[in-house]
Amino acid sequence: MKLYKYINDIQNKIGNDFFEINKVDILNDIRNIIETNNYDNLLKIISDENFYEVLTSLYYDLLHEDISKTFLASLWYKKLISFSKELQSEFLNLILSKDVNTFIILACFEDFMSYKFDLSVEFFVNWFSKLGKFVENDYCAYLFYNGITPFSKSNKELAFKILQELLNKEYSEITYNLISIILGTLRTLNSKEIKELDKRLKNADNVNRQKYYYTSLVNTYCERDTDIEEIDKVLAEILSKNKNIESEAFFIAYRLFISSKKEDIKNFIIQWLLDNTNKNLTDLSKYYCVMFIQCAIDNEQYIDNANKILINIQPINNENKGTYETLSFVLTKILEKYPNKFNKLFSNLLIKNNLSELLNEEYFIDTFVGNIDKIFFTELFISKNVNQRYFSQEIYINNSDKINFENDILATINDKLFELICKEILLKINYGNIFAKFIIDFNDCINKVKNKKLRTFLDTEISHQCINFPQGCYETLKNYNPACDLIKNCLKKVENYFDIINKYKNCPINSFTFSSCNDAVEKGLIKQYKEIMEGIERNSTLMALVNKIELLYGDKHAHRTNIGISESETYTHLEHSIEIPILSFLNPISEIFKTVEINNEILNLRKEIGDAK
Repeated sequence: MKLYKYINDIQNKIGNDFFEINKVDILNDIRNIIETNNYDNLLKIISDENFYEVLTSLYYDLLHEDISKTFLASLWYKKLISFSKELQSEFLNLILSKDVNTFIILACFEDFMSYKFDLSVEFFVNWFSKLGKFVENDYCAYLFYNGITPFSKSNKELAFKILQELLNKEYSEITYNLISIILGTLRTLNSKEIKELDKRLKNADNVNRQKYYYTSLVNTYCERDTDIEEIDKVLAEILSKNKNIESEAFFIAYRLFISSKKEDIKNFIIQWLLDNTNKNLTDLSKYYCVMFIQCAIDNEQYIDNANKILINIQPINNENKGTYETLSFVLTKILEKYPNKFNKLFSNLLIKNNLSELLNEEYFIDTFVGNIDKIFFTELFISKNVNQRYFSQEIYINNSDKINFENDILATINDKLFELICKEILLKINYGNIFAKFIIDFNDCINKVKNKKLRTFLDTEISHQCINFPQGCYETLKNYNPACDLIKNCLKKVENYFDIINKYKNCPINSFTFSSCNDAVEKGLIKQYKEIMEGIERNSTLMALVNKIELLYGDKHAHRTNIGISESETYTHLEHSIEIPILSFLNPISEIFKTVEINNEILNLRKEIGDAK
């Protein structure tokens, strides 16, 4: 059989195109083995130590074949029962070995778990717990949990004993998930023991036991037809109980929506969420709502209601990184799939939440900037709502080169709001080129300013930043021909300033001395430092072989050695990768006071602008 040759090549690590060349024959061999249920000859050629490696390689090549999971799961099970019970335990535990691709093996876990097993309760409790722990933070955790339902159906008595053991274990997310799946599945089998257990869990004082009961209902509802009245009753019952189990109602709603094929149940879930979502929900409840929305928006008929639900649950706590990560995918999908609905949704979200955590979600931000609606963005930027301004300003600061404004909308801005926007964005600017871009973008607004106090502020600030960033700000604005009169006057003053400075910049200055009460201490430290350095130089083998050189420079440079100062020379090339803000660097204390002052002015302006919050 070609299949045997292929497997031998895998075990012997022979790399070739044997599978591709003989694919049809190999698939026929596999179908024949499945139909006859004759795996014995095949298992004889696969060594124990190579089994999981062979299983992995087979999965990769059979990935798109319908028979792959059936065949691989059966092969795995036949191999398992060929061992004694003791060796079976060891064999199953091997899938957690670093040499085994556990995630690929779990691809056929659901089919594998549909067989009958004869291992102990203790083994499965430990094995399930270890597997759950191994995949708990991975996207393929669902592969593991999907296998628990067929296991519970095929091993009813064993599953019930495992359930009892798990109920005695300390609460954990893995235990919680296992209990809810097993309990929910066994309930569909109409077991008397489960009915009695349900009563105890439902009425327990322990909140975790109540959670086990209610969460397990999801798995029950997914396995059998359930009427809307029963679902409504259970959801209302959960919300009337302890706040700590509130999230179970939203988990059930989310899971039922994605699992049910009945349109009336889906519509009921949407209406229930519309009626019961609000800003006071627990963090976990809001997470399940976002998960629901992620699934619902695949269908255009649900998008409007999904958007309303998303607005209802705002604000979302910034500490809930997982919720924001999912929200970023939700908003990206809405932006790409329903761009005409995105602007209204996002504007309303910002009214209730500043969405600052979304600024860390690169995938969403890249999509947002790449598909930016100029009119919409301009409206956000000059909005009287502080959240809308905050978010758009952060986007602008980090992507100013990719963003342009709608001038007709900018023309509607009044002096008071323009002053507020100028001062808000000024506190966020760290680079001269961004400030210059802002001044250029708002050139027409600056030209229209009537308020003398604001004109004086703009005059002072533009001049200050041009001096602070001579390359990024001054040079950029100097080359901007349509600059308004106020900007031009600033540039003239700055030009005069630099003309004066340039007269002195080539003077080599050895030191500055500022008299202060610390002079004596500083001179003492300098003397001590100099003596130490001279001692090091005298005793250094390296320093005996080289000349000490100091570099003095402005537009020209000279070398000073023990012989004297060389002739000055002009630089042939000068390049900087970053510009240090000169004034901020020289006088940081003044910058701090300036920031505090502007911040206070911003608070006062927000109060003056009636709709700003």
